[in-house]
Amino acid sequence: MKVVIGGSSSTGSSLLNQCLGRHRDVVISTETSLYARPQLLTNWETNKARIINWSKLKPLRSHGWHRENGVTIPHNSWGVTNEDIDRLVRQAVDFDSFTKSLEQSILMPNAGSLWVEKTPANALMIPAWSEVLRNTHFIIMVRHPLEAIASMIHRGYETLYACGIFLLNTSFGLTTDSDNCIVVPYEEFLGSYKAITEDIALSVGLDPVLFDWVTFTSDTKMDSWRYAEDELPQPVVHDRFQSLPSELQREVLDLVECLRIKESFHIAGRVAKYPDIASLAQATGYELAPVGGKVQIASYKTKLRNSLLKRTALKDPVNIFNTPFEIVLP
Repeated sequence: MKVVIGGSSSTGSSLLNQCLGRHRDVVISTETSLYARPQLLTNWETNKARIINWSKLKPLRSHGWHRENGVTIPHNSWGVTNEDIDRLVRQAVDFDSFTKSLEQSILMPNAGSLWVEKTPANALMIPAWSEVLRNTHFIIMVRHPLEAIASMIHRGYETLYACGIFLLNTSFGLTTDSDNCIVVPYEEFLGSYKAITEDIALSVGLDPVLFDWVTFTSDTKMDSWRYAEDELPQPVVHDRFQSLPSELQREVLDLVECLRIKESFHIAGRVAKYPDIASLAQATGYELAPVGGKVQIASYKTKLRNSLLKRTALKDPVNIFNTPFEIVLP
């Protein structure tokens, strides 16, 4: 059995992944992007060899706003070799059978019963995977839009890039209609991380008693985390957005108003449920203050077009001819 975690960047997915790894029967991994590539669903036979040859001339590209190439399976840490992966790819008749075999190859030598894979861009494909993957549970992480976007900007993301990732990942993730999908708000997780992690474990058939909440190692905190695992629980503090320079705050608020997913844009045949950040905020129970003043539509249209032109030059699947977004008057 496996758990696939997705959501926007800066919504706590790495922290949840680390906490789930406290269970004796759980094997966690770094980001592989394996579940974020629609090519592996839409045309398995043509694209399966690219799981191994990800760094060659035709890597598996992201169909979302993330700028990513390839699939990275950390086989060394699992005791799974390149030859093992190559054999599993050649023997599999489809992606589901491949991941089932890969899951067993990971779990058996590590004495585990549940594999947890976390990649934020998984959210883009969870609506599709939830319909075809067996013995799989899904988790979507959500967070207050302004706080998540501001956190990405603090990490060095450009404003349009951060807003685009948040909108596309969260909207596609919340499009999922499956009893095997759990939505976890970041703010609730910070305050009740043990209870929420144990509830997740119980829902996928694990014994919550087998969590080790005592032993901590020096590598429990990633550079981009605000809180380390051993610093939880923490009260919710909404100050990431307020700590941005005023001009960046204005850009974020403007893009919340005018950035919209195009009705024609789809990933693996699925369309996003929520077209803009305001509707996402309403659906997830977060409040957004009304924006005053005039939005500089022309400026954001230029920024979006320039970004798409760069992606077109790099031969990205998301490009000037297949854009997920439009800039519209609020």
